[in-house]
Amino acid sequence: MSGLVEDESGQHCHKVKCSPNTFPARLAFPLSYSSNNPRCGSGPVINVRNVSASRTSEEIPEPVLEQIHGLWDALASASAANSEQALLGLLGAIASLINARNAWWISAVRLGDSQAADGKSKSVTADDPYLGWRPTNLVWLQETPALRQAFKDQAGKVKPNPVAPNESTLNHLKQAGRFRATLMKDHVTTAHFDSPVYKAIYTDLGFSDALFIVAPTNQDVEVYFCFLRANGQPDFEPLDLAIARYALRSLLWFHRQVLLSFGVHLGAAPLTPTERRVLNLLLTANSEAEIAKLLSQSRPTTHQHITRIFRKFNVSSRAALTALWLGSF
Repeated sequence: MSGLVEDESGQHCHKVKCSPNTFPARLAFPLSYSSNNPRCGSGPVINVRNVSASRTSEEIPEPVLEQIHGLWDALASASAANSEQALLGLLGAIASLINARNAWWISAVRLGDSQAADGKSKSVTADDPYLGWRPTNLVWLQETPALRQAFKDQAGKVKPNPVAPNESTLNHLKQAGRFRATLMKDHVTTAHFDSPVYKAIYTDLGFSDALFIVAPTNQDVEVYFCFLRANGQPDFEPLDLAIARYALRSLLWFHRQVLLSFGVHLGAAPLTPTERRVLNLLLTANSEAEIAKLLSQSRPTTHQHITRIFRKFNVSSRAALTALWLGSF
């Protein structure tokens, strides 16, 4: 869902900022960072084995497969309480493998039926140019004020009175419900590259090409991964797409875990930033009193946050909340 993000309301858009100065020093799993990796331009990235830039086949080289399998193992061993940092690690690892300059992740949800004036159910997609889909959360690998503002401007086209989506977004929406991977050049017509939206969210921001991986987690929730090449870099090749697709194809469990950390997948309403911090600590061995102390809150305030979290996830105990992370969805 290129170029779309909700406004900055804590209820509807929670963003993990990751600029060169704020990039986390350590992930929840053992991957190292390098601030001088030439394959990903300037700024910190995850350090993985270099892969030859000369690619003549869509067959993924064995060393790359080994890196991806190692990444899967690292994600599986990461704590559920650190899902957002693990997501940053995943973005950075794939970006390094395919020589992407930056990357973003967006979750999108499809709105349910609304109640019409006559009491009958009315589909919200009937007259909606976005077919009922709305972006909810955005995570940048490396966010800058310019990137933040550009996506905020695009969000204004979705709410409160949606205008027609651009070609790239519309093509994504029409294919909702199935796992898909595409290069930008195979996803849109040549006219898109001359459009104002392409200029606003690509060329003006220093990007020239993109590839997309989209994974549905159920019929009403999808996650989008977009990897970006900078102006002056060559376009992505089919092998780049194959690597990214392979790395993300078997991670449905992880996509759902990350969505849960945002209160998207099962929650009746998105979690606020404070509620997400409380949730992360609820998934540890800390007592309620210890959570209050760690967050510099009074115990009654923390208890209120916990009560709201339970209500949003439709559970009545901490054990039931934890079970959501451990069981099937």
